[in-house]
Amino acid sequence: MHKSQWLAKLTAFSNELYQNQPIPERITLTPEEESQCRMIGGDFISWQQNNLSHILMERHALRIKRFDPEPIIVFTSTTPGLVAAKQIINHVQDDLNHIIYLPHDDFKQWEQNNPIEEMTFHIHQWSYFQGMSSDLMAMAAERHGAIAPRDLRVHITGELWGERCGMEQAHLWFWDGQELELLEESFSYIRF
Repeated sequence: MHKSQWLAKLTAFSNELYQNQPIPERITLTPEEESQCRMIGGDFISWQQNNLSHILMERHALRIKRFDPEPIIVFTSTTPGLVAAKQIINHVQDDLNHIIYLPHDDFKQWEQNNPIEEMTFHIHQWSYFQGMSSDLMAMAAERHGAIAPRDLRVHITGELWGERCGMEQAHLWFWDGQELELLEESFSYIRF
């Protein structure tokens, strides 16, 4: 599948998804979702300003792969992150017109149904909060046993810009009922 075909299919999927289930307005977020929205929005901006240029240079250096010099950026998240992405992208549309933002799980499913041979024309970046898996819960209990598990949150961030080229980190946060407080950055780290 060519870049233009893939983009057209993904755009149609995105449009249909948001027509059936629009991204809510920021004012409707719960206090915890609002805090997550700020964290994910900051992470999204930081990634655009700091990480993306390094990724593009690495892709350029690996000429044998024939990476597209103007890749599509697919940002995936959960509701708080999608609210942040929508606000950010709508605010600076001219600079970020090559970005599509989608729910993380929906994009993963779409990707399975629309496979490509090589990841040469897009970059996938993700940032979202999720529940604690049993493995992460065991690590958290060992390192931060004084904190009740119900108050722990995991922020997953990552990027994939080529076959086995990328990383994913889990950051551990404490939710005090009003604000998120970072307990441990890169609590878990995976390099693809």
